[in-house]
Amino acid sequence: MKIFIYSICSLIFIVYAGAAMAETGNEKSIGEIPELEWSQLLSKKIFFAHQSVGDNIIQGIIDLQKDYPWLKFNIIETQNQKDFSDPFFSHAKVGINENPGSKVEEFKEMLESDLMGHADVAALKLCYIDFNKNTDVLKVFNKYKQAVDSIREKNPEVLIIHFTAPLTTIQTGIKAWVKKIIGKPLDGVKSNIARNQYNELILKEFSGKDVIFDVAKFESTLPDGGRVEFHDAGKTYYSLANIYTYDGGHLNKEGRKYIAEKFLLLLLDTAG
Repeated sequence: MKIFIYSICSLIFIVYAGAAMAETGNEKSIGEIPELEWSQLLSKKIFFAHQSVGDNIIQGIIDLQKDYPWLKFNIIETQNQKDFSDPFFSHAKVGINENPGSKVEEFKEMLESDLMGHADVAALKLCYIDFNKNTDVLKVFNKYKQAVDSIREKNPEVLIIHFTAPLTTIQTGIKAWVKKIIGKPLDGVKSNIARNQYNELILKEFSGKDVIFDVAKFESTLPDGGRVEFHDAGKTYYSLANIYTYDGGHLNKEGRKYIAEKFLLLLLDTAG
């Protein structure tokens, strides 16, 4: 009986966590890049708006600073204009979780007021919790695009880095097996579909002309290069790999350092 249950669970895992080759961007690690090459990036003024997964990424950067002491980013959590003088890596929580429009609006307001002329690079990362089966994905995307257009008109010097939405894991185990048998959707499927739809819009709109940090791609990419995927109505979608999370959504130590390193490498390539 135990062998039978194990086999069924393994089969479910294979179906919902199949691997597909992924593009991983900058394949170098921070340790392979000479110290001197980071000097220009360290002189930049970077603003990162986020919520809890953003906190994970910031903590990942702090972890990396312990491994690579030359990463002397001036990391500050602030929305205070007096702090926007010397080079900084400023970050702040914006808006309200489950209300992505509030995050977009606050990000826009900051780039068009306190951060006007004070930031070289800016990025807004929405959270996985901002998307569920009832989310009007196109409405969220259109609000974001309109905000970007407005920022560029009023604050054209700032480089905006677009983030895809982070993902969550898909339910596995015995309960998942039972749901599969009776035709009920697994936890995480519908919400991850909404996140994937938003990410497709971001990639379609900005690929080839703007800088995108595809956090969803990295979260779903395994160390062997395969991606954690699931299928619904004949379409492939991606989900968060279990190895990068401690609760199905937030990043564990391995996950936060991995995503933070990819983010810093992207910043080095585009702003440094």
